[in-house]
Amino acid sequence: MKLKRFLPCQHMALKQILLRLIYNLTFDAGLRESMDKNGYIPLLIEILKNSPSHRALVLRVLYQLSQDDKTKATFTYTDCIPLVYQLVIHFPQPKIGYELVALAINLSTNAKNAEIMADGENYEVLLKRALKNKDILLLKVVRNLTQFASSKAKKTLEKYIMDLIKIILQEKELPEMQIEILGTLVYANLSNWDEILKKTGLLKFIEVNIDPSMVFRETVVVEVMGRRTSCWSAYCSWEPLQLVARWRRC
Repeated sequence: MKLKRFLPCQHMALKQILLRLIYNLTFDAGLRESMDKNGYIPLLIEILKNSPSHRALVLRVLYQLSQDDKTKATFTYTDCIPLVYQLVIHFPQPKIGYELVALAINLSTNAKNAEIMADGENYEVLLKRALKNKDILLLKVVRNLTQFASSKAKKTLEKYIMDLIKIILQEKELPEMQIEILGTLVYANLSNWDEILKKTGLLKFIEVNIDPSMVFRETVVVEVMGRRTSCWSAYCSWEPLQLVARWRRC
């Protein structure tokens, strides 16, 4: 991979052509692995940081490279994750651009990357932005972060439980958003889940309103919620699992 030596060049048109070539090459898994081993990722991140005119194309390249689990670990030891976080929260439009949020989704599936991305107040900032703008793809990032969240982030999630359930109950025209929020809620370790489920009627709502053909994988989310809550309440020990059984028969 001798293209690497040309990446730091200052000729804008040549750099654009080079990035397009690299992007096309990233569709080959073997070449992606070679790029990772040969140190392309740090150089691409420098371009992402310092060259806004090439940003969209670099994001596409990094997205391609971040598909592989081994390569995701490389990003952990670069400036990419804090940079992606800053680009997300300062994105000028309400919905995050596809190239940027797709990269954030891939990176957030790695435990160490998720820990960095959700550090400090970051988790709450991302959650609030996703909810404010009804950004389904950013909610997918939040869902991934929640899976690996620290105790502080889990406490933050608990503050928004009722708001999140309210959105599930109200946003009937956005089933994908409902599913992402449901997938996030399952990681909330609440001792009063039984009380919340009774108060909100969430399980009954899911049964009546969410099409099982759309959530074939997400049914496991409800099952996990049912198994967790079964430790706390007789009410919760049976009803969620009945719901899963009915969906599986569909």
